[in-house]
Amino acid sequence: MALAGGGLKGMATPLLRELVPDQADAASLGMLEGADVVYVERVQSDMGRRDLERRVGSRTGAYGAALGHVLLAWLPAEEARGILDSADRVALSEHTLTDLDTLCARLDDVRHRGYAISDGENAYGLRTIAAPILDTDGRPRAGVSLTVRSERMPLDTLIAGSLPPLQRVTAALTAALHQTSTASSVRRAG
Repeated sequence: MALAGGGLKGMATPLLRELVPDQADAASLGMLEGADVVYVERVQSDMGRRDLERRVGSRTGAYGAALGHVLLAWLPAEEARGILDSADRVALSEHTLTDLDTLCARLDDVRHRGYAISDGENAYGLRTIAAPILDTDGRPRAGVSLTVRSERMPLDTLIAGSLPPLQRVTAALTAALHQTSTASSVRRAG
């Protein structure tokens, strides 16, 4: 599990740096802790507003963030529903989903699509796409998100241009996580 904390962060940091500013204004690595996403690593360019900055260690409700949606979508449905039900789901903008059934339907869509999107749901003026990093059991260990200011590009342009690099990063981190798990299993067996 060493890769889950510092190891995963260390591996993710240079990959996130490659995505900012060409693909996004910010790239984040986050993990689910209770009903929150905790930012484990963050690389960002000038977002133009201080209220749009997220720092390592900051939290946001998983219900209202693309990063939270990808982390919840790969959990068993009842587990994800329980986490969402335990959260205070406050509208962060007029686009934030707070209804439990609607959020669960969103998670189904996210899992089917393979990534999550947010267009001003977590914060006014931000567009985000996110993809999961899955452990060998297919459970979400972490997720990576790319965020742009809405005036920088339309959502369709963000998805078309930034989704492939995002998926390459999450695939590389997932593969590294699997290799680390396999190596740990071999060492324990030997």
